[in-house]
Amino acid sequence: VEEADAPIFASLVQRRYGHLEGWAIPAAALAPPPHDPCGWRALYYRLADRRSDGFWGRIAVGNVTHEALVARGLVRPTRPAARGCVLLIDDAIYDVTAFAPLHPGMAA
Repeated sequence: VEEADAPIFASLVQRRYGHLEGWAIPAAALAPPPHDPCGWRALYYRLADRRSDGFWGRIAVGNVTHEALVARGLVRPTRPAARGCVLLIDDAIYDVTAFAPLHPGMAA
């Protein structure tokens, strides 16, 4: 049954997460590991499971950089010395690089 479902779940993974490939999620994270007996179905559910280490948001926040967001035209560039700061809140990725120097915790 898993082999018959593989093309369907592969298509679902690409439709739901393919737009994040390369700049937010590494391409390797959008393919099931070769040793995973559940394949595409397990990958699809793992990417959606907020409790999983494979949740798309955790992967994205670990990989998205301010430079990648600037390159895609999603944010304006900051001064060259600024380090990027990206947060995931309610399934949306926010670049808070410009706010980071203003945050009271930065003085510590």
